[in-house]
Amino acid sequence: EGLAALGRAAERGALPHLKTLSLKSNLIGDDGLVSFARSVSNGRCPSCALYRLHVLHLSFNSITDVGVDALAEAIRGGALPWLHLLVVDRVTPSLKEVCRLRPDLDCSDPLPMPCRDLPEDKREACAQHEIAIYGECKTCG
Repeated sequence: EGLAALGRAAERGALPHLKTLSLKSNLIGDDGLVSFARSVSNGRCPSCALYRLHVLHLSFNSITDVGVDALAEAIRGGALPWLHLLVVDRVTPSLKEVCRLRPDLDCSDPLPMPCRDLPEDKREACAQHEIAIYGECKTCG
């Protein structure tokens, strides 16, 4: 609900000069990101939703491919034209394509080596480290 509300406020003209938005570890889910993407899709002019946003951090939330793909579609359609850095937990094929089409946009994954991809003898230490920091292992699944 929080990210959806932010998107609606931005759509009405709030935060016209915002350049960096960090929302990591904020319990954001697909519904919020889909709603946010819908709101910023209307941002194709200098006075529209978050037109000047340069950096968007959405890592360590509960966003799946559904939310990431909705945001990718909004960006593909012209939303967030000044965005240069997008940090999400998963870079979907749809988002990779958008980033390929917009070479000025860096789509980063904050966890280049998930615990699940480590050798078996290193997985437990990695999982314990993530649990200590985030309360759960975000890359074990």
